[in-house]
Amino acid sequence: MKKLFLLLLVVTFVACNKEEDVTVKCSDTFYDIISPDLLNAKFKTGTYWVYLDSISLTTDSTIISNFSEGNSGKCSEYHAYGYNMVSYPALKALNIAIYYNGIMKNSGGLPASGIRVYSDFNFPDSSSTFICSRLDSVFIYDRYYKRVEKVIVANDASNPGSTKSIYYFSSYFGIIRQDIFNASSVLTAKKLLMRKNIIR
Repeated sequence: MKKLFLLLLVVTFVACNKEEDVTVKCSDTFYDIISPDLLNAKFKTGTYWVYLDSISLTTDSTIISNFSEGNSGKCSEYHAYGYNMVSYPALKALNIAIYYNGIMKNSGGLPASGIRVYSDFNFPDSSSTFICSRLDSVFIYDRYYKRVEKVIVANDASNPGSTKSIYYFSSYFGIIRQDIFNASSVLTAKKLLMRKNIIR
């Protein structure tokens, strides 16, 4: 009887510790990138931007080191384009991903992850994490840019202390200006696009 009880106890212990088999159920929905405006921002390896910080009067540059295309999500339901970038002289790595619903900075592989720096000039939207508005044209550094989206990100994780950023993004040229604020809402950097080499 003791052996039977011990056997039942072992079986119960093993059954309780067995991991559940959780299967993801996938639907037939596929989120392709069909917006010509979003597809316009498919910059390739070798594209670079040079920025002037008009507050510190320093320059830095960002170059695309790698471009990729594929599907993401648990069921590979999201079509995505992405590029890895390196900034100089800080040697800071970041990435940009283009999904059906916008362009994300430092994306985690899903459309809702990262910092949205652009939605779609034709269909701008807003959420609790950013405020988006359209500008027909804006003057930056030495020229006018048309069809620019201004996106305010209240808590930009790419800033020290996750402070506020304002991005000015053009699907033709990428990030053309970024304003960075400190925790006291004081503007500490205003990076203006000075030169660029766009490769599509």
